[in-house]
Amino acid sequence: RTPAVGSWAKGGPQGLAATATSLQSQPKFAPVQRPKAGGVAAGAGRPALGLKRDLGPSAPVFDAEAFPEAERPKTAAEKAEEAARAKAARGFPEVSSCQEALTALCDTAGASESTDAGRLVAGLTWLLNSGLSAASGPEDRDRLLRAGVLVVEGLASEEKHAAKIQELLEGYFAEQQQKGKNTPQMLETNGLVDACLFGSLAKQLEAASAKQAAIRLRLIRRLQKPTTGPVVQKALADALVPLLAADTD
Repeated sequence: RTPAVGSWAKGGPQGLAATATSLQSQPKFAPVQRPKAGGVAAGAGRPALGLKRDLGPSAPVFDAEAFPEAERPKTAAEKAEEAARAKAARGFPEVSSCQEALTALCDTAGASESTDAGRLVAGLTWLLNSGLSAASGPEDRDRLLRAGVLVVEGLASEEKHAAKIQELLEGYFAEQQQKGKNTPQMLETNGLVDACLFGSLAKQLEAASAKQAAIRLRLIRRLQKPTTGPVVQKALADALVPLLAADTD
């Protein structure tokens, strides 16, 4: 007969009892507690059911508001309007007097004003807001600026017209600043508007007056800007010569 092995071999029933006692003496493991509703169990590292994990700040959104300087594609209507303005700028005639300039500007703008005050506003508004920006090259731009200079020189001797011209020019630059499009072409155009139109206005104002001094300082500051190119520098210098000569200080 094969001898008994295991616990029975070590003492029969007593050996089995000892084995049971040994198993009962081993440490018992408590069951894992489930997280309470609405909270996170300690050390669990994940939210309870029904709760979203906090992933930190949300990712930035890159849309049109994030890049205001980025232009959206032009519509067909906008392209047609742009082409029409460019055609009007190319076809603008040479003028040699204030009345010729007013007539050409108002005709191009489609305005039917009869008074000088009305024609002044209509003509310069089109020149500043449409004509200059539509000019395809220096020749078109200079022809338009020449018309503007003739209008300023012919009408700014009257105080009411001088005030309106200054108002239109300041409104133009305020709008340019709001747009913030500092392309080389726009910087040059803005500098020439300062030199030619503001400069012509200053020459019609009372010598050494506060208004003339303010425009003179404006032109000097424009001349000192590092972004001012040689074309604008020459125009500013030409405009400043008579203004500085009239300065008694």
